[in-house]
Amino acid sequence: MNGKKNTQKSIDETLEMASTIEKVGAPPFFKERTLNRLVASNKVEEPSYPLGWLLPKYQIAALLVLVLLNFGALYLYNQKQQEQELDSFAQNYGLYVDGTDTLLN
Repeated sequence: MNGKKNTQKSIDETLEMASTIEKVGAPPFFKERTLNRLVASNKVEEPSYPLGWLLPKYQIAALLVLVLLNFGALYLYNQKQQEQELDSFAQNYGLYVDGTDTLLN
């Protein structure tokens, strides 16, 4: 029976202690400083690449430039090749006109 009285007494004391709790004031700007520290610690740093030019965006740009240069070179080569084929065709069939022969001379 004594145990029940002691238990009830400790419960009552605990409940009374809750009513004596006072509000604690935080220093000004405490919340802002704490949140700023949390945000600063959560920032993700981008990895630094020792070879900055090896990033994928630069690789793609370099690849596009090389492709364009190759297409340009192929186009010029084909144009030159066509001119040479036309000249050789004209020479083979006797249709080649030399620029030195004119009717006015």
